[in-house]
Amino acid sequence: MIIASITATALTTLLGLSPHMPTRTSASTMVASAPLGLPRVSLPRLPHPSLRLPRLRRPDGSGAGLDHAGLRLKAMVRDQEAWYSDHRRYSKDVNAVQSAATRADASFEGVQLQVLFADRRGWTAMASHPDAPGKSCVIFVGYRTLVPRTRGSALEATTEGLPVCDH
Repeated sequence: MIIASITATALTTLLGLSPHMPTRTSASTMVASAPLGLPRVSLPRLPHPSLRLPRLRRPDGSGAGLDHAGLRLKAMVRDQEAWYSDHRRYSKDVNAVQSAATRADASFEGVQLQVLFADRRGWTAMASHPDAPGKSCVIFVGYRTLVPRTRGSALEATTEGLPVCDH
């Protein structure tokens, strides 16, 4: 059905009718104005396809994402200490250090964690969440070779083992 895919404007052009836009007479039909000497043509109105876009989560700015990031950093302290007791050094590899309990915790979903520095004397890390764009939480344990600062307000972690977050 080739004609079914042609719009009313294109059809009036193909029939040699006026190049002007068709005028509406009702919600279901359109009437094209014809040049002198030709009959007026009434065309059925074709439905437009409706497109539905998926609903994406928008950052709500409530700070709940940052709260989860701060809790994830506290869990990282536990995980790093367990790792240190077995290996006598801290690790920069988040996946290697992560305990099974931390992996199973659904509240950490979406939290992005990065260990910025780690050696036998200490470590620093930053966590963020998509619900709080441009903001982060930072923490350090042991010797601070790298002073961690948050992304949004450049707040500095000053107390060992205590996360500091933008708000």
